[in-house]
Amino acid sequence: MKKALGRRFLAVAIMTCVILTMALPVAAVEKYTLTLEVTEAKETGADGITTVKVENSSVSTGESLTLALFALLVGDGQFDKSEFLAFESKNMSTIIITGLLAFRKVDEDGGAAWNTWLDTFSSKNEVTGNKRDLVKLIKEDKTVGDMVANTPYKLQYSPADADVDDDDCAKGNTYTFTLTLNRRTIGGGGGAPSTPSTPSTPSTPSTPSTPSTPEDVVEVPEAAAPGAVVTLPVEDVKVGQSITISTKSDKPVKVEIPVTGATVGTVAAIVNADGTERIVRDGIVTENGVRLEVSNGDKIVIKDNTKKFNDVAQTFWGNGAVTFVAARGIFSGVGNDNFAPNQTTNRAMVVQVLHNLEYNVAHTVEHTFADVQDSHWYDKAVSWGAENKIVSGYSDGTFQGEKNVTRQELVVMLWNYAGKQADSGKNLVSAFNDGTKVADWALTAVNWALENGILSGKGENRLDPTGVATRAELAQMLKNFCQNK
Repeated sequence: MKKALGRRFLAVAIMTCVILTMALPVAAVEKYTLTLEVTEAKETGADGITTVKVENSSVSTGESLTLALFALLVGDGQFDKSEFLAFESKNMSTIIITGLLAFRKVDEDGGAAWNTWLDTFSSKNEVTGNKRDLVKLIKEDKTVGDMVANTPYKLQYSPADADVDDDDCAKGNTYTFTLTLNRRTIGGGGGAPSTPSTPSTPSTPSTPSTPSTPEDVVEVPEAAAPGAVVTLPVEDVKVGQSITISTKSDKPVKVEIPVTGATVGTVAAIVNADGTERIVRDGIVTENGVRLEVSNGDKIVIKDNTKKFNDVAQTFWGNGAVTFVAARGIFSGVGNDNFAPNQTTNRAMVVQVLHNLEYNVAHTVEHTFADVQDSHWYDKAVSWGAENKIVSGYSDGTFQGEKNVTRQELVVMLWNYAGKQADSGKNLVSAFNDGTKVADWALTAVNWALENGILSGKGENRLDPTGVATRAELAQMLKNFCQNK
């Protein structure tokens, strides 16, 4: 009986944690403080209420909600039973420990018992405008980044009389679980709001006492040469931190933002006036930070948008490319947290990915392909691709979106997207054992791709131009294309 009650109590705690963690917009991976308070409303003590509080001050928004709560309760791997001895109920600590042990065994039965246990609870999210099913959130393994920060979530639980011993305080009692996620202050300052600097006094590396803050306005120095990349005069920007760009140009300029600990999944996002964000899809990670094009007045926030896929191992040759395209929203997975890196590509897939890279801009001319209907998921992308001469159809008036794409066909589509840039005139394909297999209509595009580091050979010094391109190869070429623009 007590064991069943124990599992229920932990479920409530985990569910509460999940609710709070869910409310942040899929935001930058930054450190937050996750706090859980459990109150026992019983007429004991001076105020009649006992409150137990635990917190974790190093929670990242990319973490699983359930695992974040588990870590919160377990601490450094050893559950501190004394934390819960303040409860009037002599069984409270045992109850939570029992639930933790139950969660640890979730893999033994595929989660069946865990889900059945969760279904015994009902969600009572008190956050206005965010009526969410907490049990569902846990089952879907939502992350801390799906929560609203600085907003307390409360969940009440009253055990059934039949589940509690007559002499235990939990009988007839109500327990309130309050979970809160608070953003940690960046750069100190005692929690007071930071004051933005002005364009005339930008934050610079020579002023460590006044580091770049989320409200900094940074003036971009003039480039040494037209089109050159300018490193912003700021100290290392952290994930979750934002800066506003000030330039003297009416055209976009290329900048490098120094970022601490940037990985291939680190992205820059432009914050719109309404608070929404748009990830810069062709932004790349450099040795020192993140490189992108910005315009005067742009507010940029640095985020960690790393995606993990079950079928892409860290040792896989295309792991970095898969992470790159997924983090930037250029490419998505195939469901069930898989990417299918070795799956072949088709014409519909490639034109859709290129449309994604172009922020899915609207088209002004509808396509006329007989085999592409409005109901097709790639309809808009095909219209955009045809209008901009990135793709064309066949003599019978069809597009044939399901047709596989060869490596040389993929290169030609990328070349078309880049505006059919001229190559140097060098016949680089001749250096490969199968260079003669490159079709005449693809020769310029392939030489261009080789010259610009977009395409490389395969084993045995082969280009494999007529081989069907895989999703991983497409991801790699897109990453190379963005890095060498």
